[in-house]
Amino acid sequence: PRQVIPQDEYYNLQWHLNNTGQFSGTADADIDAPEAWEIATGEGVLIGMFDDACDVGHEDLRDNYIGVGHDPTVSPGAEGFTDPRPKNSGDALFYGNRHGTSVMGLAAASGNELGVRGVAYDAQFTAARGILAGGIGMSEADAASVYPYAMEQGVDVHNNSWGFVGIATPAVMEEALEMVFLEGRDLDGPNGDGITNRPPRGMVIMFAAGNEARQVFTG
Repeated sequence: PRQVIPQDEYYNLQWHLNNTGQFSGTADADIDAPEAWEIATGEGVLIGMFDDACDVGHEDLRDNYIGVGHDPTVSPGAEGFTDPRPKNSGDALFYGNRHGTSVMGLAAASGNELGVRGVAYDAQFTAARGILAGGIGMSEADAASVYPYAMEQGVDVHNNSWGFVGIATPAVMEEALEMVFLEGRDLDGPNGDGITNRPPRGMVIMFAAGNEARQVFTG
């Protein structure tokens, strides 16, 4: 076992990782990150994300970025298609790039003694831009293309901190999600060794629950 004692500037504020009762909280009401880090730190894992935008050049993220992302609002082959960073004034509305950047920071911020510490701080990541506050900012087919693109990059775990509210998930999106769920992490595929002769393990896909943060009043 290896003991990990993070030296990141704001680690002591991250009560969700290790709650010592800071801010008058409940000690040990956390995810036991230090205990998990004795076993694994995310090394060898590639995380993907579909969000508003992601500042992949941020000092806490750049070391773990694989150098290629995805922006389905841009035509394939055009400048910016592989760049998930903010691109226009619309990125500054509502959440702007603050949401995607902070979400990826929670997952994969480097152990570099700067800023915060990610849960899987030794994992690598890629990201896709395009979610706008209040809905998807592109066609359904373009949004669905995020998932096979992530599979091409070899993504192991894909995070989605958003959801359709009040409408059914489009069929094209369901089909894309099911495909990568079943066919992702294929060691015999383009990103594998080609000799394992085993079925795909499937991409792990995470969606947020209760993202609306709504409070229901009765009476």
